[in-house]
Amino acid sequence: MGPGVPVGLLGISHGSHITLLLSPVHYGSWFDHVKGWLGQRQLLDIFYVTYEELHQDLCGTAQRLSTFLGCPLGLETLGALEQHCSFIAMRDNAMANYTLIPPEIMDHSQGRFMRKGVVGDWHHHFSPEQNTLSSNRTYQEEMGDLELPGCWPMA
Repeated sequence: MGPGVPVGLLGISHGSHITLLLSPVHYGSWFDHVKGWLGQRQLLDIFYVTYEELHQDLCGTAQRLSTFLGCPLGLETLGALEQHCSFIAMRDNAMANYTLIPPEIMDHSQGRFMRKGVVGDWHHHFSPEQNTLSSNRTYQEEMGDLELPGCWPMA
């Protein structure tokens, strides 16, 4: 790969282990993206939120965000938010699910952008040994001792 080509990690299963390869992706490495924003913590007032938090407590997370922004949300707004921002509602909404992106940009025949709405489902694509050894080792190599706000379980 030449200089300037964004890379990401691609897990490929080979028998009892995963080979992690650097492969070109559109938006770059997840690790670089997250490390870049974590590096701004001291300079910027950033509100971190994870998919896992939204999945576990959508309204509570929205309330924390509204407090952070200084814009409290009323009960009616929170109810509408819960109705329109659930995974199922967003999966079925063309304005949110990427189905309006032209096929020359995104190949919709390869599957849906919003797949299952299940936290940690990526674990089911690998064996327990692969999950424990490869993902934790790679994560530690890439992220070192950086602490992520919230709960992002790796194993």
